[in-house]
Amino acid sequence: MPLAIKRASKLQSKARIALIGPSGSGKTFSSLVLAREFAQGGKVLVVDTEHRSASLYADKFDFDVIELQSFAPKLLIEAMDLAEAHDYQVVVIDSLSAFWAGRDGVLEYKDQVTSRSRTGDSYGAGWREASPVHNAMVERMLTLSEHRHLIVTLRSKMAYVQEVDEKTGKTRIRKVGMQPIQRDNIEYEFSIVGDLDLDNVLVITKSRCEVLNKAVIPTPGPELARDILAWLTDGAPMPEVPQATPPRANGHPPALQSRDKPTRVPESQAGHPTRPQLSQLFKLKTEHGISDEALKLKLLQYGVESTKDLSLEQYQAVCDWIEAQANVPDGLVPGSDEAWAALEERSRAVGWTGLQWQGAREYLGYADVLAEIVALEPDPTQPELI
Repeated sequence: MPLAIKRASKLQSKARIALIGPSGSGKTFSSLVLAREFAQGGKVLVVDTEHRSASLYADKFDFDVIELQSFAPKLLIEAMDLAEAHDYQVVVIDSLSAFWAGRDGVLEYKDQVTSRSRTGDSYGAGWREASPVHNAMVERMLTLSEHRHLIVTLRSKMAYVQEVDEKTGKTRIRKVGMQPIQRDNIEYEFSIVGDLDLDNVLVITKSRCEVLNKAVIPTPGPELARDILAWLTDGAPMPEVPQATPPRANGHPPALQSRDKPTRVPESQAGHPTRPQLSQLFKLKTEHGISDEALKLKLLQYGVESTKDLSLEQYQAVCDWIEAQANVPDGLVPGSDEAWAALEERSRAVGWTGLQWQGAREYLGYADVLAEIVALEPDPTQPELI
């Protein structure tokens, strides 16, 4: 496609905000304050990695939540796919740090790849696979924020400083936040970045909104959100762009938790499986002995109650999940104690730690754990590279 030059013009846009701070600085509460104002009566989705901390404010704010115990970047991508499919106006990721340094995050994935490599070289092997995983997650955040507001929180590394109280002359020790726990320079991906301290004072460290440049805001509230909205809506309307189909990530999307029944994907949305495809799905279900109850639970993870409401990407993921049953050793009943014991042996062979196994065993079903392990096992039809 040939290059083109055009006159620059300011377009209306959506918020892309990062709030950085130590534990107890008010990151979650402040993000919910902003989200409520940005939504303007619409829906807010929170991706919670902080052990249900966001739900502690459910009496003050109206939002839906996805609560994760595994922080693989692919799960965040799938959560954002769900947010887009169900038309949430605001998405809060609390916190993005977990997908870097938490269980199954980028750092742990890099270590797994390194330990499986012949060289043990984290830069040659580990980061060669881990960097594209992280980049795909960041890219999905950017595409999501083209049409809906995005707020992320980031934990900060902690330090302790000595200060002299000017009034008393006594020395005191104070905890302060420093570098955010994420990949270096993650701040470049956001339009507004602010540091929160333990007094819930927000210091804007980066802003493309002039009125907020280097602002210091005690207890950020609705007024801050309204200032940001005024800046975002000042410009020509953004042209309607056809929504691209979200990239499919490996694995399976987390359940969308709401006070209401799961919201169906609108029938008008293109890309549902055809009748022959649905027939093939039910044929696979019968061949592999999947119960109706197990399939219904799987569908609820996608926020639908019928296979005909699945998107094509979700349909393929369900087929993959069913076909994973073919990898159950002969003579074992899927989900039985014997099958779990055999699966644990296979998890060690692909490099899972005991902690990873315990987490998967506790939070995932047998078929999902099996699918994860099969994806890591070498293909027996391919020769080993020397």
